[in-house]
Amino acid sequence: MTHHQHGLGRQRSTRSKALAFMRRAFQALEARGASGTSLILILIIGATGIFQVLPNGLLVFGLLAIVFHEFQKRLDQGLPLMQLAGLLGILQWIIGPYLCYATGYQMDRYIMYVKEPDYFSFAIPGTAAFVLGLLAIGSSVRQKELMFGVPRQSFLAIGIVLNVGALVAGIAAERMPGGLSFLFHLLSQAGYIGTIYFLFSHSPYRWLLIGLSVLPLVRTSTESAMFHDMILWLALLFCYWYSLRRHSPTGKIILISVVCISLFTIQAIKQEYRAKVWQGEEASFVEHVFDFWTKEKSASDEGVMANVVARLNQGWIISAVLNNVPSAVPFANGETFVDAFYGAFVPRFLAPDKVKAGGQVNFRRFTGLNIADSTSMAISPLGEAYANFGRMGGVITIGGLGMLMSLLYSLCLRFSLKHATFLFWIPLIFYQAIKAETESATVLNQLSKGAVVAFGLHWLITHHLVPHFFPPQVRRKRNVVRVDGGVDRSAGLELSDSISVGDIKASPTPVEGK
Repeated sequence: MTHHQHGLGRQRSTRSKALAFMRRAFQALEARGASGTSLILILIIGATGIFQVLPNGLLVFGLLAIVFHEFQKRLDQGLPLMQLAGLLGILQWIIGPYLCYATGYQMDRYIMYVKEPDYFSFAIPGTAAFVLGLLAIGSSVRQKELMFGVPRQSFLAIGIVLNVGALVAGIAAERMPGGLSFLFHLLSQAGYIGTIYFLFSHSPYRWLLIGLSVLPLVRTSTESAMFHDMILWLALLFCYWYSLRRHSPTGKIILISVVCISLFTIQAIKQEYRAKVWQGEEASFVEHVFDFWTKEKSASDEGVMANVVARLNQGWIISAVLNNVPSAVPFANGETFVDAFYGAFVPRFLAPDKVKAGGQVNFRRFTGLNIADSTSMAISPLGEAYANFGRMGGVITIGGLGMLMSLLYSLCLRFSLKHATFLFWIPLIFYQAIKAETESATVLNQLSKGAVVAFGLHWLITHHLVPHFFPPQVRRKRNVVRVDGGVDRSAGLELSDSISVGDIKASPTPVEGK
């Protein structure tokens, strides 16, 4: 064999190794957060947005379509939390602003304070970086396989205890000062974790109990005309329910369409309904919904559409930050992130002057606009990233925030491999952090304190409540079969001992066991 032939052989070997490496890398990405093709397209959209060489409508709706595809694909497996966070960011940071620019629907001060190219040359790459951070190192598990063989005799009792405790904590939260009030507020949210326990129980009364569990949330939302928490928690509960059973592609489209129409309806009637409630007038939420869809032209009325666009658009605040920093206020150079980190991990009795969640201080400082102390309004993670580090620094920062959230979510899923029911507690850690309109103080406060409450309550329940009410012979361990080879392992192993993270992420079929 000639020297030239040896060289060609080495080149082919190197090329085949490179292709094999890329194939494995794409498979790993697909198993974690998104397909390699989707991530490449997101990167291209972000880079293109910087130079404004393509229509912004094409870029923003293209990014929405990619992430929505990844969301609906992951919805079949379980809780697509990072995909949901990405969708919320896209809708509020770039879709709402684009509709505002394109239609001219602007209300009061809910206007865009900079020109379209100035806004999207930062918002598109920033949103793309955030989504890349969420999905590129993300993790996911197949909910059915994770929960296979988990004894559920205690789920009904746990759900009842959590709901009763949540009611008591909700009453106490109104009477507690400062940091204690937020702690009890978190404890009151544990009732919705109890709802998930009801959902996964085999009790014939589970749907009645689920209805009773979410009733206070619906009642509070309709009485106060504040629907954000209701929408978020119902969306999370929907994700857990959806992956319990098989759905046809047509069924999935119908269900998601119904959800979208419901969200549109709430946004459309919210302003009028809220005005009546806050003025003490007689108002029925059901009646407003019925009138909205039965009165001629109500759903397509220009005023309704303007209201929906204004409610969706978080970009008006971000544009005000772009307009005000650094022309009137200098860049913060990381100050707000340091304050948020300090505030999240140092108790208030040791630092009474630490930053408070709510966003009023940073809103006034960086937008140049004024709001009442009773109004909770933040500049969003994207706006805060720019306010600290400018355009390119802000893009890098928001991408890092997405990676941090994804890493923490991955750690929670890995813990769930050994303690399967902890999968139910993950929303308690992230439900505020995935909102697109919060800021770092709220995000870090929720992540830190939510993690303490979630891990603490899960430990108390699994080590004290369940052993007390259910003897060991009832809480038998489960038999499992490996996904990758179908080889029966010894009985009584925990899922994490017999199925690796990669097995659960990549397995094409449900686990089967005795």
